[in-house]
Amino acid sequence: MKKIGDIIIQNPKSKIKIRDVEKGEFIFFRSGKNTLCHNKKIIDGENIFLSTGGTANVHYFSGDAAYSTDVFCITTDPSICNTRYLYYKILSMIEVINNDMFKGTTIKHLQKDEFKNIEFNIQSIHEQKRIVKKLDTCMEQIDKAIKNVEQNIQNAENLFQSYLNEIFSKFDKSLIVDLSQLADIVSGQSPKSSNYNVDKKGLPFYQGKKLFNDKFISKPNTWTTHTTKVSIGGDILMSVRAPVGDVNINSVGEICIGRGLAAIRPNELLNREFLFYFLVYFKDKLSFNTGATINSINRKQISQIGVPKIELHEQSKIAENINLFEKNLYQSIKNYGNEILALNELKQSILEKAFNGEL
Repeated sequence: MKKIGDIIIQNPKSKIKIRDVEKGEFIFFRSGKNTLCHNKKIIDGENIFLSTGGTANVHYFSGDAAYSTDVFCITTDPSICNTRYLYYKILSMIEVINNDMFKGTTIKHLQKDEFKNIEFNIQSIHEQKRIVKKLDTCMEQIDKAIKNVEQNIQNAENLFQSYLNEIFSKFDKSLIVDLSQLADIVSGQSPKSSNYNVDKKGLPFYQGKKLFNDKFISKPNTWTTHTTKVSIGGDILMSVRAPVGDVNINSVGEICIGRGLAAIRPNELLNREFLFYFLVYFKDKLSFNTGATINSINRKQISQIGVPKIELHEQSKIAENINLFEKNLYQSIKNYGNEILALNELKQSILEKAFNGEL
């Protein structure tokens, strides 16, 4: 039995924050699952990159790399432990690490001492290499299958966007009016953070799109005792900071909205669902003649979005048809999601067998 702390070599703590990343040739690891690129390397060779802030993510990489301040970068003494073997061991325990070793009130952080005290039965170097070889083969096949399913999901989402384009691109320009003629727009404003709480005191507070789902916002996890700008149930909430243009419907009721959101409140001439689907369609067109992707959008720009002004019964019919198409399509996406869950469970099952001597 060995403690992780006894077999690892800690690499230098990074001084690079996410905001300081400059695009370059070196892979850059951060707390999230996705990586970036940076113009300077910190480390080379075989290393394991474990996030220390938010949630547990672990990566293995061999070569020149860089990493952020919220990443714990470690390697091993090759005479004691194969680095990739330890990576697979950490991956097999990732849920335990995430649930038991990430602690904190607002943002959770990895308790490194607890992580280092993890004990496991380490095999001989020869046996470690045998296990790693088998796991590499298994994981490569599973990752390939996951990638194929993810592509199916992307294809389904592209199909839905094409369907929306087919519907909303056909309207004559003479029918297009500014959104401000058919809806009120409320720009969000954030209260002071000292007013935030998790005790359900005051109004639910939504800062940005973090709690967005496919269509309706999730239940709140933050409240504020000081109210600035308010959205009511039925409003369409739009993300006004990068990523700009994502929309969800307020199904919670009266909420306070921060600077990252705007509330769009249709009047009696505009069907809410029709507007929601139109804004989903319009997201990729939010350039306002600049030709470039925008990082933020203001109330005036939202007011100037051109919306088809057609009869209310026609709006309702279009919304019903889209709803039905979406329902059938997203059932397929849900099935694909279940396939990915099953494949990830298979990964964990194989890892468990590997470290129980069954592989």
